[in-house]
Amino acid sequence: MNEPLRSIKVLISVVYWVLFLSWRDALGWAGLLRRPRCVVLLYHGVQRGEREQFEWQMRLLLKVARPVRLDSGGRLENTSKHAPGGGRPLSGLGVAVTFDDGFVSVAENALEVLARLNIPAVIFMPVASMGKTPGWCAGPDSDKRIMTEEQLKALPADLISIASHSITHPHLPEVDSDTLIWEMTHSRERLEAMTGKPVRLFSYPFGEWSSREERAAREAGYEKTFTIEPVPSLLDAGSPVGRVCVEPGDGPIEFRLKLLGAYRWMPWASLLKRVLKKNAAALFGRQEQALLDGKVTRTASDG
Repeated sequence: MNEPLRSIKVLISVVYWVLFLSWRDALGWAGLLRRPRCVVLLYHGVQRGEREQFEWQMRLLLKVARPVRLDSGGRLENTSKHAPGGGRPLSGLGVAVTFDDGFVSVAENALEVLARLNIPAVIFMPVASMGKTPGWCAGPDSDKRIMTEEQLKALPADLISIASHSITHPHLPEVDSDTLIWEMTHSRERLEAMTGKPVRLFSYPFGEWSSREERAAREAGYEKTFTIEPVPSLLDAGSPVGRVCVEPGDGPIEFRLKLLGAYRWMPWASLLKRVLKKNAAALFGRQEQALLDGKVTRTASDG
């Protein structure tokens, strides 16, 4: 990420947390927040040189929040014996860990940390790309390979939940209805056949979705869907569930802010950017048309 842009996002997130979230976190820590709030982290890979940083992030997670299982039928549950109050129902802030794409680097570099700290995670798998380097990843980097079926089956089922990321990882809003249903239904059936466990969760490729995709997910049998908008969720309040994108290389302040949900302003900023861009295009279009009309009028009068 562009470093100046990263710094600007951190600064805005600090201001947002101070102005809007600090009071809510205080209520949560005091046990006065009735409906538990959950921040869902979205990782992709964890490279060999990032193991130590990833472990630091997971230990910080245990200090400021409680790990959450996402496949427990919507019930927020503290699962880590390392967290305060291990095993009790979650109150205050919960954090869930997810990985999109099922890269081999997750099994090689993140799994041992998660198992040692007893932090559950969900891996969203694009079924047709298993064992391959996917087309949406540039270059033949071996760390971008996706796990094979054998590697998937070797994951500890009590810690790692397998979920769907479609069959071919397409831009779902661009496919026809039959293809959409096939991508969702067939991926769930394939993964259930591999793991012998129900697959209830679906992550939208590229984070792209609309009401049509949500209806299709329900028809395909999914309980929850996940996007990439960094909005803390009440997991008993429906779908889609927002997630905040995280990298093992995120700095201490940046990662803590993401844990606390302080990046939830970003969807509003994106919406504002789209509105301004649309209005600017309309304004410039009117100005261009006015100039063109003026030129035509002058040409007619000259004639």
